[in-house]
Amino acid sequence: MKAFATVAALGVFALSGAASANLISDTTDDGPGTDLQSLFDGWLVNGDGFDVNEQYETHSNWQIGASGSSAATFIISVAGNADNNTFGFYDRNDPSNRLEVFGGGNDSAEKRTITVDLSSNTFRTVNLDTVETIDEAVFSSANFGFYMENAVAGNLFFSDRELNNGEDQMVAFNGNGYEADFYGQGTAPWLANEWVLAWEDQQLSESDSSFNDLVVIVESVTPVPEPMTLGLLGLGLVGVAFAARRSGRKTDRTAA
Repeated sequence: MKAFATVAALGVFALSGAASANLISDTTDDGPGTDLQSLFDGWLVNGDGFDVNEQYETHSNWQIGASGSSAATFIISVAGNADNNTFGFYDRNDPSNRLEVFGGGNDSAEKRTITVDLSSNTFRTVNLDTVETIDEAVFSSANFGFYMENAVAGNLFFSDRELNNGEDQMVAFNGNGYEADFYGQGTAPWLANEWVLAWEDQQLSESDSSFNDLVVIVESVTPVPEPMTLGLLGLGLVGVAFAARRSGRKTDRTAA
């Protein structure tokens, strides 16, 4: 019974997404007040108690909502090599197949719309002001991941930690229940379908763990559970059910 209880706990833990240790540092090489916690403290209007190390999640696999379009807004980049940092989507089955959304020259509050044609899995970036297609790429499925690249430094990182030597280079924050001003244009609800994605642009084990090197907000996207996670949850539920049956049988015998 103990073994099954352990499996059940493992299945539930695998869904949590957030680690228990402090992944995100409260100090940074970029100067005082630029650490991710301080940035969120400035953005959130009702953020008392918001702790970046308790709120972050890690997801490698994503999809766009039922509307087939997603809005992305560049918030900030507090890195010394910010002008060379780029952000975009990549094909989950082929990380070399990528679609850039923002380049190093983009300014804060610059917006893009990303659309996907589900009949052909064609992803497009569209200029929100001119409604012109900037670029497009055909993926192998409707699922994708996010990437960040600094070609000058030779760094390319993905939302999938397994592609980053096993290290999380991106953390995600969900906005349900908060009011925020990310763009200096006034307070607005930070909705449940909006995710702030914060990146570390140096290999995590060799960095200051600031995750302030490139920050964007993406709406109408949903993390997709990994097959392994679902398998662990299934094992956990089977373990709980089996343990419950055994417990019930023992009670029956005692009653007899």
